[in-house]
Amino acid sequence: PTTDQANIIFSNPISENFSVEIFSVDGKLIWQQNIENGADQVKIDLRNYSAAVYLISIQSESFSEIRRILKN
Repeated sequence: PTTDQANIIFSNPISENFSVEIFSVDGKLIWQQNIENGADQVKIDLRNYSAAVYLISIQSESFSEIRRILKN
C-alpha cells in the first residue's frame, strides 16, 4: 500500500527505453511516462489520485509486466 508516492526499483539498471503506465481498474489510462535506458528506479506521485487499486504496466521491446498498486 502507498499513500503519496509509489517507487519502482529495479535490481539492475534497465538497458533499453521503456514505458510505465497506470490504469484504473476499469482500464482507463491515468498516467504514463517514458523512461530512458539506464534508469534504476521510477518515482510516481499519487497524491492527486483517489484511494483505490490501480494497475501498473511496465513495457519495453523485450519486457512486459503488470502489477497492482493499492493507494490508501
